[in-house]
Amino acid sequence: SNYPGLVYSKIRRTRQRRAGGRGVVRVRFSIRADGQLGSVAVARGSGTGRVDKTALEHVRRAAPFPPPPPGARTRFVIPIEVRG
Repeated sequence: SNYPGLVYSKIRRTRQRRAGGRGVVRVRFSIRADGQLGSVAVARGSGTGRVDKTALEHVRRAAPFPPPPPGARTRFVIPIEVRG
């Protein structure tokens, strides 16, 4: 199963809002059995609160995700690049 690829693709296709800053934020999140976002948090921040908040909102706006197939990974830590 390429469930992680489906999740990453959905996040990439979600339009990013302006943050008023730039940076890379590592975001930790989980997906529930119904595809809804379970939790989302900053795993490693950019050093700028506004940029970190924008990265979290980006993942939240990508939800819901496709429901994960049995045995698929449902916890992720991914880098989100905020570009302004």
